[in-house]
Amino acid sequence: MCGIAGIITFRTQRDLRKDMGYMLDQLQERGPDSRGKIVTDSWAVGMTRLALEAVNDGTQPVSNGDDTIFLVFNGEIYNYLALAADFNLSAWDARCEASVLLALYELLGLDFLNKVEGMFAIAIVDRKSQTINLIRDHFGIKPLYVLCNANELIFASSPKAFPEDIYPLRINTQAYFEYMISGYIGPETSFYGGVEKVAPASIISCDSDGNLNQRQYWRPWSSEYESHDLKDEVINCAKQKIQSAIEDQFSGERKKLIFLSGGVDSSSIATLAANSGSSVEYITVNYCDKPSLDAISASKFASHHKLNLHTLDIRPRDYLIHHKNAMKGLHEPNSDSAMIGIEALTNWAAQNNLPICYSGAGGDEFLGGYPRHFNNARNAVEGRLSGIKETILSNAFLRKRKVLNVAASRWLSRASQTSGSDIKDMFEIFNERKLSEALETYELKIDRYFPKNNKELSFEQRLLYDLYTYLPGNILALSDQISMNNGVEIRVPLTNHKIWDYLSRELIIAYLTKLPRLRNKGLLREIIGAGNGNLISRKEGFNAGFSFYSAVGSSSRSHRRDPEIVALMDELGGTSFWRNYVNLNNSRFNLHISTSFLCLHDWLVENRDTVRL
Repeated sequence: MCGIAGIITFRTQRDLRKDMGYMLDQLQERGPDSRGKIVTDSWAVGMTRLALEAVNDGTQPVSNGDDTIFLVFNGEIYNYLALAADFNLSAWDARCEASVLLALYELLGLDFLNKVEGMFAIAIVDRKSQTINLIRDHFGIKPLYVLCNANELIFASSPKAFPEDIYPLRINTQAYFEYMISGYIGPETSFYGGVEKVAPASIISCDSDGNLNQRQYWRPWSSEYESHDLKDEVINCAKQKIQSAIEDQFSGERKKLIFLSGGVDSSSIATLAANSGSSVEYITVNYCDKPSLDAISASKFASHHKLNLHTLDIRPRDYLIHHKNAMKGLHEPNSDSAMIGIEALTNWAAQNNLPICYSGAGGDEFLGGYPRHFNNARNAVEGRLSGIKETILSNAFLRKRKVLNVAASRWLSRASQTSGSDIKDMFEIFNERKLSEALETYELKIDRYFPKNNKELSFEQRLLYDLYTYLPGNILALSDQISMNNGVEIRVPLTNHKIWDYLSRELIIAYLTKLPRLRNKGLLREIIGAGNGNLISRKEGFNAGFSFYSAVGSSSRSHRRDPEIVALMDELGGTSFWRNYVNLNNSRFNLHISTSFLCLHDWLVENRDTVRL
């Protein structure tokens, strides 16, 4: 685990050694154990390292024999030893993950990505082809930000590493509204104007003239398997694929820590960890101000299996401490209350020298774990009633304001399905012109995934939208950035792309829609075993709940409110949010919108030295 950075100049002369020193200083928290860099007249790349395994053999950047190709990477390659054996690599080329990646690139070109399993952000400087390739893993677990102008290409694991004289970070107004709608920034959008993210499963290639080309090297459900009969042997094979993918991530000698919520996802990982031969401990969170379903279910599961479970008590007075630390670690704003649990867990892991942690993230998006994924009878009735009400209200609402086009009724329905908030209510808070412009941009985002003429999203579309946006933009971003701020790595076994390579689109839809026993992540339940069914509950995902929103709200409305930042946010939204917020107390949509706003305020307070206000 580490942070990576680089700068390539096209037409200007810069002190690249100074630039690289600055960038690596900003990435120190992502890699406190060591650093390395290569600096030439026209480009420089470097890394900061958090040493988890192979402590003495992981120095980067790595280069080939004639110094024509250089590589830096952030992450973990779980099958690198198997790949070294498969391709008969020399001991030197097999000494660490980075050296294996470089050797495979020399042998296979960028097709080597079809072989690797892991989470990663990779930069390859190829002097032979005069290109630099920036690559992000299949699900976007590891971040990689890019800025390209007429003079330079800059990339880094965090935008905070960009030299200020090249690019002072400024807020992207469109991203501000996307955040207010969703509560997080998507996996391709950046909160900073002019800065992009390498999209999940994508490569950005840049030539010597600064021309960029981006392509996707992998897609979920892109396998060419035909539909399978739903026979037990097929289901068993799918379970074996999942089991193998999980067990592959438990290599190494260091003791591991599993975040156990008592839900299906983390319980399946805990069950399979017993087969790995690794030394494992378990931890859960107990929010002391409310009944914590995670702690109750995790304790029951751990007791049944005689697991060494730690319970981390979080009291209301702890919320703002963990919230403040999370805000410091996040590259971009986020309003998910799960940040409290993640920050507390990874802080505890760091203090107890357990830097390798495991999360059940990805199971809901992968195997249809959210109720919104299914169109059962109740949801269908509610959907139709909601649609009728939406049409009536939207038409009257939009005629009054005259701000959106005739397709607005259809779009408002789709936007509400993907954003988690009632879009119409936002017009009561924000400037109508600015918000309508932002909503049109948000519509383009949705249209990248779904046909325009669909008002109701199908099961497949709902599943894929969460996979493409919510999983990498919210869940995985929170996990990586907060954990790395504490010097801890979170691995997410259920995001191994080899599972998706086996489970074709037809097969997984058939599983989830035709076999009731496989709904609600039935494949994972069968891995755990029938005897454990009564031990598994619906998890909370370490969400802090209403107390978090109350604590953040009461604090932000009092002594922590920063006048300069409030003025900036009012300018962005075209309204005095704080004046309106006084009247927003008991409505559900107000909870979503106001919490997003208050978390943004706190994030800007903690990052005001980085973000140009």
